Amino acid sequence: MALKKLERTMLRATSMIAALVAGAIPADAQQTYSAQEVFQAFYSVVSEAFPTNREQYLSMSIVGAVADKEDRNAINELANTCPPRERYVASYYSLVHLDAIYQKALEGMIGPSRPKSQKYLDAKAYLSDQDVISTYNDYQNAYIEAMSAYIAGTDPKKRPELLARAQIALKNWKVYGSKGEVDAALLTLDTEGGGFSDSRIADHVAVLDSYKGLGLDHTDPLSLITYKSPVSEVSPPRDKWDEPEGWVKISFDHSQFSKYYSSTTSGKSGFGGLSLGFVTVGATSGGNKTQETRVSNVRSFSYSFELKRVGIVRPWLDTRIFTQPGAWTWKRNPNTTEFPYISYGSDGDGTPQVAPASVYDNAPIFCPMIPLEMIIARNRTITATTSKSDYSLITTSGSSGGGGGFSFLFGGTKKTWTTQNVTENGDDVTFTVEAPGTAVVGFISGLVPELPMPNPNDTWSEEAWRP
Repeated sequence: MALKKLERTMLRATSMIAALVAGAIPADAQQTYSAQEVFQAFYSVVSEAFPTNREQYLSMSIVGAVADKEDRNAINELANTCPPRERYVASYYSLVHLDAIYQKALEGMIGPSRPKSQKYLDAKAYLSDQDVISTYNDYQNAYIEAMSAYIAGTDPKKRPELLARAQIALKNWKVYGSKGEVDAALLTLDTEGGGFSDSRIADHVAVLDSYKGLGLDHTDPLSLITYKSPVSEVSPPRDKWDEPEGWVKISFDHSQFSKYYSSTTSGKSGFGGLSLGFVTVGATSGGNKTQETRVSNVRSFSYSFELKRVGIVRPWLDTRIFTQPGAWTWKRNPNTTEFPYISYGSDGDGTPQVAPASVYDNAPIFCPMIPLEMIIARNRTITATTSKSDYSLITTSGSSGGGGGFSFLFGGTKKTWTTQNVTENGDDVTFTVEAPGTAVVGFISGLVPELPMPNPNDTWSEEAWRP
């Protein structure tokens, strides 16, 4: 019953295509709607399908789906991003890399000064044994390599064998690499050292470097100078995205706009800055080609597609650094004169605030949210009626095949779609566009609290920087 109710709710949808196809769509002969209004209405529809709490944030694309299911590298890049603070993703290729901010925090953080117990001193002495740590690191690296091979594997017949190798590597790490003993000692240092001891930070840097190295294509002669994100995983894995579980169908047309748009909440909800008419993007994860074309109006349309949530797993990331304000602060740095923030928290409406300063040691570190899930789409279909002149713009604005006007669904790396079922009636042209395959079209992110915000009740060294 709950699923049927959700499907009925989705079938009462609203107009989103106008935000992407035109700056204005007439609901009747007298009234038109701006891109901002229509995109907010679309956003409301998706919010009903995927409700979020106050600690989460939904971001949807207005530039097309640039990460197809088959493009493992592009999906890995998207797993390593800090989305913009707006509710719409206006550009995929310019998103900030999460691992760069994480590494800068690891290099620049310092914990509070606290009295040390004998248990702490014993743990620190144990971790000073270079033979123990060297053996631990060797088995850890073997596990990382095996697990990364499993994550990156594309052949479904080989994945069970790759998983078995990763499990064996983990067992060897536990039995021969002193994993339990070292981890227990590190936990003691973390607990009594404020949460982020020097040993734990060094371990995090080593793990991050390993996953970054494994993210490179070492068969490429340029791999030493080519950046790729550290290896992450999605759940369910890409080869299982098209299985039936979890898909939600959304189907709507322009006549239902007023059910989902509220002018009183537009500015408060983070939609005030949206002024784009319709955008066509021809970009891959490594490109930055963008063009904008404005279409005067769309007479009518209908739209249907399916959405699904896909979890993001980052073995290289300790999220506590982004979720425990008070546990650490920045070290004083001669290149930084104003106290910087990774996040400045959110306002009363749940919109991330702009930090007064967000550069540490000459590197940007602003990351107001971390993606927890990707939203993927499939079975994407639009039927629309436009003028002949606007139809000409739609079929010529993209590359290789036309249809470029519908960039939310059909922008991307392959552009194998074309307009179909084209009919003319006077100056009106009615046509259908269908996008093949499955692609990423948005994020559900976790909001990062105001960070760093050192605990005033702790004791901090002179090196520790407090706002």
